[in-house]
Formats: sequence, C-alpha cells, structure tokens
Amino acid sequence: MTRVRGLALILAAVFVTSMTGSTAALAVGEQETDYLTPESISSHFYDIGITKVPTVVGTPYLTTVSSTSVLSLDWDYELALTDVVSRSSQDLGTLPIPAGSRVLDFQYFDEWKATATTFPAFVSYSLYDAVTNCHRMYLRQATVDSTGGGANSLGKVWFTSACFPKAEDDPYILAQSGGRMALVPKGMRTSPAKPEFYLGIGDFRIAKPYDIKLSPAARNTLSTIVRIPEPGTYAVWTRGVRNPQGLVVATVDGRKEVLGTSQGPRGGDEFYVAAKGADYGWPHRSYGTAYFPGDPAGTPDVEGTKRGYDEPLFVWTPSIGLSTMMQLQGPAFQQWWGAPRGKGTPDLILSGMGARWLYRVHMSQGAVRGYEGLYIGARARSLAQLPNGYIVVGLDGGKELLVLQPTAAWSSQAESKVPVG
Repeated sequence: MTRVRGLALILAAVFVTSMTGSTAALAVGEQETDYLTPESISSHFYDIGITKVPTVVGTPYLTTVSSTSVLSLDWDYELALTDVVSRSSQDLGTLPIPAGSRVLDFQYFDEWKATATTFPAFVSYSLYDAVTNCHRMYLRQATVDSTGGGANSLGKVWFTSACFPKAEDDPYILAQSGGRMALVPKGMRTSPAKPEFYLGIGDFRIAKPYDIKLSPAARNTLSTIVRIPEPGTYAVWTRGVRNPQGLVVATVDGRKEVLGTSQGPRGGDEFYVAAKGADYGWPHRSYGTAYFPGDPAGTPDVEGTKRGYDEPLFVWTPSIGLSTMMQLQGPAFQQWWGAPRGKGTPDLILSGMGARWLYRVHMSQGAVRGYEGLYIGARARSLAQLPNGYIVVGLDGGKELLVLQPTAAWSSQAESKVPVG
C-alpha cells in the first residue's frame, strides 16, 4: 500500500496558511504554561474565537462526555468533569493508576453508556518495573464516578505489552511509548456489541532493537499499531511507526480507514494510513535525521528515504512535535467537511506540540491535498469535539482548556481552487 509523498507535498502548498504568532522552541527555563494564546484565528472559511475554560486539573487528556462537557485526566491521575459552556469544573478525585506510570491516552466511548452516576472509560499507561528492568504498556478499563462521591477504580486489563528492557537512563523513555487508542467501528468488529481497539506502541527509545536482547513478543510489537479484539489477545496491524501519537478511525472517500501520526527523530513527523500489513520502516528508514553527529550505537539507520517501505501520506520536516488527531464532525465547521462543501472526506485536525499550532488537513481521493496552520500558542496534548462541532483542546500543562468555535463564516477563492484529483 505504497503512498506517493511528493504529490501531496506539492499540492499542500496551495493553501498552507501562515497565522499570527511565533513558533519558537522553548527557551532555557521557560515553563510549558508560558504561552500567549490569541483571542481568535483567521482561517479559510472561518474566523474562529478561542475561549479559555478553567478546570481543576491539568487536562493533558480529555474526552467528550456530553453536548457541553468533557471528562479530563491530568498527570497526577486526578479527574474532572468540565462544562465548557458554563465554565464550571467538578473535581472527581483520582484514578488509582500505579505510581511512576505515565498516562498515554484516556477515552470515554458513549456507545457503552454508564449508569446514572458512573462513566466507563479506558486508559493506557506505561510503567517501569525496577525489579525486572522492564518497561511495559497497559490498556485497562476504568470506572469513574461522575458525582465525585464514589470510588474511581481500574478494572479489566485489555492489553499488557511484553518486557521492553531499559536501554539507557533517559527521562523521555515513557514519553516515547506511544499509547494512543482508537475504537474499532461496529461493522469491523468480531462482535458489534463488544469493544475492540487499535493501540499504538512506541519504540521506548530502543532505536536499534536488533542490537539488544529482546523477546520475540517485544521485537514483534515494538513501533507498531496492534488490534485488540478482546482482553489478553492482540494482532500486529501496522509496523515501522516510531512513536505513534495520534490514532483515529476516519471516513476517507466514503470508507473507514485507520489514520495515525508518529513523531520522527529529528524531522520526519509522519501522517499515515495504519493499514493492515503496512510497514513504514522504523528503525531502518526515516525521513528524519540523527539528533547529533556521531550519535552512539542507539542511532537508527536514518537515510532520509523510505526505499522498500510504505510511504506516509504526509511528512513534516523539520518536526512539529505531532501529538493527537481527530476528524471533524458536528455542524459548527461544515465547510471543512471536504470539497465541494459538505461532501467528500471531512477534514482532520492534527496537533503540533513543538510548534504550538493545530493543523487542518484536507484529503481527497486517498491523498493529502493541502493543509492549514491554526496558531493557538500552546502545546495541544489532546483534542475532543462536542456534538455541535466545537473543538476542545487539552493543554500540556496549565489548568485550562481551549474551546474553538466559529465566529464568522466566509468564502475563500484560494481554497475553492485546491486540486481534488
């Protein structure tokens, strides 16, 4: 399933938009909360207002719960339910994830409705075990009390990874373990009434897995997307993705496809189709480069090419620090549902943490036809969309959300001329 990269890059230039703001890297001593969020964004078809909504937790991960509210989880595993209309936030206590873990994703799927007072949620996290010198990833089901008066708890274990041995002392190992999940649509499941998941697994900073001792299971699942049909079982779906940070089952040209994003080393952030059997080459090939000349043996075989491997849909070089992604829905941004208006493939929103931008990506006939930068001045760790289409952004640090909504709609001749074939 090889994808042609060059065409996408050329056509993308047709409506790449430069927004107000700076994309400078963090300065020495700068905190993640030291950012300047604009009050509005001028974009193709819409002027967008940005509203800051305070919440009682840091909200790096959030998921839509109702037409006005989102459920969020911060680094310390505290939970909150925030009404983005009334700007009120309710502290729901904590979710008892093991100490020393790093939360990777947190999702609530309204397909499995809760009781009047509880939410079923799913959480992925990675953890280092000093006794076995292993890093592992977990996907578990959780129960969250929506009143804040009950006991939040972890329950069923859906997935436990093999042992990924600690290759070096590096504080970013757990951050490079992937962990994004996506729900398999009903029509693609073994049993429509039961959940099935796609889950991304990073490389745990093991850049040359063939140089260290790995179990067959660890070697087989490093830098992959796996499909989990039931607790305790999985199948490798897609290979060669360094650090999968975004994962969504999207509608592309009228059919369902699994789309993913992955961070490259130095450059080479990728947007791709997570197709069954696809291999995007990591660690043998990458569009990125080594961080420093003469890097030690852990440096991957980066050659700036994908010879012999599947091509991603689009590549950012230099890196933008890709994080999560979603496909637009709801009535608020209907003119971003494809071309001609309202038809075709709904646009996707990707977040760039390092660049502090969101990116609206337009696809048609299986390829990226253009993208637009939306400067928000902050590192977007997670995205959610209310049923009315408003976009809610969970920030990496800081106890607030950003809510994006159109304040005016207009027509762009430039965008109407974007090639679609």
